[in-house]
Parts: sequence; structure tokens; C-alpha cells
Amino acid sequence: MEIKEWKGFCDLHLHTTNSDGKYTPYELARLCMDKGIQTIAFTDHNVMLTQKEMNTLRDKFPEMNLIYGSEISAAHQLLSGKMKEIHILGLFLKPTDRLERFLLQNKNRVEGETKTQIKEMIALLNGLGMNFTYENVAEMFPEKIIGRMELARFLTEKGMVQTEEEAFDTYIGDSGEKRAYVERSVHCASMKKVIAEILEADGVPVLAHVFNYSFPPHERNYERNYLIKTFVQEGGLAIEAFYSPYMEALQQYLYLFCARKRGLGVSAGSDFHGFFGHDSLECRYPAAIACLLGQMAREKRGIVWDDDREGE
Repeated sequence: MEIKEWKGFCDLHLHTTNSDGKYTPYELARLCMDKGIQTIAFTDHNVMLTQKEMNTLRDKFPEMNLIYGSEISAAHQLLSGKMKEIHILGLFLKPTDRLERFLLQNKNRVEGETKTQIKEMIALLNGLGMNFTYENVAEMFPEKIIGRMELARFLTEKGMVQTEEEAFDTYIGDSGEKRAYVERSVHCASMKKVIAEILEADGVPVLAHVFNYSFPPHERNYERNYLIKTFVQEGGLAIEAFYSPYMEALQQYLYLFCARKRGLGVSAGSDFHGFFGHDSLECRYPAAIACLLGQMAREKRGIVWDDDREGE
């Protein structure tokens, strides 16, 4: 990747129509450019831009640094023994046939479980007085894999809720009231495998949105610390400390106590999809963050977990 200049701002967690985002890669790049965000990573779920797509975008936006990325589903075993799906960002990836095959296989696994999850949620929603089928949702989005975002948009379009946010907060989100939430079964690749494939593609494995994962209240701190520890031990290199949906104090906590203390690299992103009211490209993360991650990708340095530092 030819670097223009590490100036302006960066956003290293963005979604497009290639997964569950509202805007095409071109539209998203234009939006970011208009906001002064010159360095961006496309991180759609278990998929990556093709070389043809990326080359076309780089020709159209020669002043931008456009980074190959993907938000990859990974299976993590909790202290309780239960399997939990977590997300690992692969940044600065090198597009290879091997990586493409791996992402496709992982995507197919996740999509199969997602279909089962959505059907079970629809059954619960119908039990709450709604009346529709999975096929009704699929008809509205013929070109899309039906996930919770599509379900939320369907509920909004049909007037069953006022907004997509209400759909998540009241019914299908993994936080909030959870009246019709069903957790997806976990059959994606292991965390170890995901990290290994990212490193094989000369990328940087980044643990995404650490505080998004729900754990039982009395186990939350132990499980979160164990997640970060396992990520590091399996070869992870960075953490998404600066995540714009989080309050500033929480971002500072992630930076100081979860990243800097461990010697982990730091990533920054908005997780922008383009649908929700709180979705924003107003974050102002310096492009130097991306510069340091790019250097880490080139150096491929590992992190050693020191148990003696856990109590600091």
C-alpha cells in the first residue's frame, strides 16, 4: 500500500453494503473525505474488498489512505466453558487467495447460524403480537443476508416500531429489554485460527469493542480480563481503545489500563453503519494511530502477557 501522508483523521472500523452498512464503499469513502477523514479501513463482516474494488477506489480517491480490513467472527471459550462469539478486526491485510477462502468459509458458517437466530427471533416477535415470516423479511431485502439489521429495518418499514433503534433497544438487541433476543450459536473459527490467518496475511489483529460483549454481572470483570489475556496469548497485537460509541472516560480506561499497560497497539474507529441516529463520522482520531498500526504490521512484533501486571 502506497502511503500518501498520515495527515488528517482516521477511522479504522467502517461498514458498507458489502455486509450490513447503508452506503457503498464509494459512497462511504466520499462521506469520510468530506468529513476530513483521510485514512479509513473497510471492515465488513467476514469479507474484504476485492483488489479490483480497492484499486478502483484508490483511483477515485488518490488523496486518501484506503486500508484493507475485515471484522472477523471468532469463537472464544469463556471461563465458564461456554463459547462466545467475539469480533477481531484484521487491519492492513494483504489480499490473498488463502485469506479469501478463509473469510468465505467463516462467513458461510456465521450466516447459517444467523438464519436460525433470526427465525427464532421472529417466532418470539410473533408471540408478542406481530405477524410476519422470515420470507417476508427476505422479500424486502432480496440481495442481502438477513441479519438483525435487516430485521430492524423491516419492523420499522412495517410500522411495528418507530425506529431501528427501538427495534434493538426493546426487542432484538443483546442489551436493553431483549424481549425477543436470541443469542446466535457459535460455530465460527476459533480466536486462535482467526488471529493466525490475519498474521499470515501480514495484518494486525485488533480486539474490537471490548465492552460490547455481554457477560453475567458477577463474572463481567473476570471474563473481560480473561478475554484480553487470551487474545494476547493467541498472538493478538492491538485493542480498539478509541471506539466512538463509548464515552470518553471509557475510551481513556481502555487506552490506559487495557492497552498501554499491556504494551498493546491501539486502534480507533466509529463502527459506522449509517442507519442509527448515534452513528457518526464526527470522531476525530489522528491518522497517526493508523500509522503506528501500519508499522506494527510491518514489524509483526508479538506481545507477551505478564501475569504479574494484572494487579497494577
